[in-house]
Amino acid sequence: MSRPVFKTSEVAQLYDEIQPWCHLEFPFLDPNYSPGSNMPAIDFTPYIASWLETGKESEIVELWTYLVFNGPGAICGISNALTACLPSWIGLSPTAKFELHAIYILTLRAAFAGTPNISTIATPVSSVASAKEDPLQTSSSFCISSLRITPLSTPLEIREN
Repeated sequence: MSRPVFKTSEVAQLYDEIQPWCHLEFPFLDPNYSPGSNMPAIDFTPYIASWLETGKESEIVELWTYLVFNGPGAICGISNALTACLPSWIGLSPTAKFELHAIYILTLRAAFAGTPNISTIATPVSSVASAKEDPLQTSSSFCISSLRITPLSTPLEIREN
């Protein structure tokens, strides 16, 4: 297959970096899995977090189109995910907020790809805060114990305090 034509230079650069690990016919997907599984070739969290931080939403949307089957639901899903916000009772560093937002977007991708059980994706959410210098802060211990990912229900809210 010839090199895909990308809309944004950032997605083109990302593809150039990871192309050896991508499926030959389906960019950004893992060649060891069926393309129908939409299994990504790598963890895109750092790239999406960086693009969120710099306001590059068109790059995220473009990457999204390679990671899920396109359709009205998928486009609505990424639009909603990009405007998601953390509840005000969660205090994180700005970097951790972007990483958590990226994890949320990729969690939705898994939901649109038909992954039956995405509950294990909640583990990286807690590690985002614990890996940082400033730990996850909440207004009550109950909130942290009930933190879970529930895609396609109430949107995650990410806002600066």
